[in-house]
Amino acid sequence: MAQWNIIHFMNATPEQLRDPQVVAKCAVVYNAIKPKRAEVIEAALSVEGLLDQVLLDLLVGRDASKRARLTELVLTAEFCTSFQKWKMLRDLMSAVPSYFEQLSEDEKKTLRKEIHVLIEDRNKFAHGDLFVNVPESYAVDLRYYEDGTKYLRITDHLLNELLARALRCRQTLWTLHSHFGTDLQTAVL
Repeated sequence: MAQWNIIHFMNATPEQLRDPQVVAKCAVVYNAIKPKRAEVIEAALSVEGLLDQVLLDLLVGRDASKRARLTELVLTAEFCTSFQKWKMLRDLMSAVPSYFEQLSEDEKKTLRKEIHVLIEDRNKFAHGDLFVNVPESYAVDLRYYEDGTKYLRITDHLLNELLARALRCRQTLWTLHSHFGTDLQTAVL
């Protein structure tokens, strides 16, 4: 497979940009972050896929043809964003409380909040740019736009937090969906 070999630098001097050792070091840290970025996006997509299953449970039940039709016409349509799905979940928590009876009010609130944050994080990672900040010990920053340009320092601690949040959301959604009854098969490795 071809590889994208473009590296974005931040605060590097012209001399540093011409220094092969500096460029090589930047390439190492940049390339180490790229798969981690993909992991965050993959985790969020996995949660969104399970959120789709919960929404299908609530909106059409177990009828496979209705589930397929609603998925095709609504849930995978361009207009149905992750945030729209989050709003549907929020509204359905009030409209169909019996589905969520195994969750306390605090757990429901936490689920809504964590899914919302997960959507925001996915958007940052999917649409932001990674930069190697040369004078900051070759740290990697994510530049994204949210009420102006912002930067987020990418660390293992941050990545572990993001993935832990995704796992919590996924586990809660899986518990709800499994309680309803499912043919979906999944495993956490």
